[in-house]
Amino acid sequence: MSTSCPDVVLLSFGSYNPPTLTHFRIFEIAKDHFKQINKSRVIAGIISIIDEESDVQSEHVSLDHRKSMVNLALKSSEWIKLSDKPCRRSDPFAIRDLLQYFQNAINNITSGTTSDQEFEYPEWLPPGIHFSGKVQVKLLGGVDLFENYFRLKDKRKEEELEGVLKDHGIVIVSKSSAPCERIVFDSDLLAKNKQNITLLTNWASSEVTSSLIRRLIGRKQSVKYLLEDSVIDYIRDNNLYAHYHDSNIEPKLPESLPALQIRDITPVEQKDEISSTSGEKEDSKEKSRKHAIDYNGDLSEFLKFAIETKRIKAVRKEQYFV
Repeated sequence: MSTSCPDVVLLSFGSYNPPTLTHFRIFEIAKDHFKQINKSRVIAGIISIIDEESDVQSEHVSLDHRKSMVNLALKSSEWIKLSDKPCRRSDPFAIRDLLQYFQNAINNITSGTTSDQEFEYPEWLPPGIHFSGKVQVKLLGGVDLFENYFRLKDKRKEEELEGVLKDHGIVIVSKSSAPCERIVFDSDLLAKNKQNITLLTNWASSEVTSSLIRRLIGRKQSVKYLLEDSVIDYIRDNNLYAHYHDSNIEPKLPESLPALQIRDITPVEQKDEISSTSGEKEDSKEKSRKHAIDYNGDLSEFLKFAIETKRIKAVRKEQYFV
């Protein structure tokens, strides 16, 4: 093995809501790659969880729950560890800071600038790890991660991401059905720094995602063999995702109701433009003064009509019945 090539520490971040086997499989794929090319030695893998608990649409469970699930999933791994250092979503400055945080900590160890009395061995490094020289922390992720973070128009953010590419490098693992060469080609930033990008393919990829897991659990369907058994047990014991609702799926509505009152919330200025004649305007204004309208029949047909005619802009699940 060439002594000029540094050892590699792989860092990946995400919501892990919940953690699937694919989240960790990409670490093994990247490690195998560096071993096969006999270029660098992968000595550790680090997981950082995005700290956001207010995303209602994807029903983020608490950070503590997600940490517990990741730790359970990684129980059998000797080299991938969870860090307590969280990451903030959609912030290239945070990504670079996160990478540099781990890089600086490792540099302190390898350079011997921190004495044994001052230094507490990080929980995110495997016990008994041996450093043979220089170490580089690389960003690891799937195609969606880099599509979201590296297609930017903001000049300052591009500069931060270019720093990530030059100082650390990135490893992209794509599905066999979605090769990632196109992502690099379509991005001027990635194309300019392609020497610092490692492109890999997961030939055993599946369509299992965290959102799919949440959907299956919300529908009370089995997720056996899609997650670690210990994670499944944890989800069940803590009743996680039991009330998950996918906003992209239209909920089933009752076929009919005997009578329903739905508040007319058409904006006043829009009501005034309903007709062009003054007589019709008066009629429409008179109608708009009514606080509610009565409707008998198919609720889903009414909601469809109401949205198409801009009577209402959107309907939330809890607003179907008033």
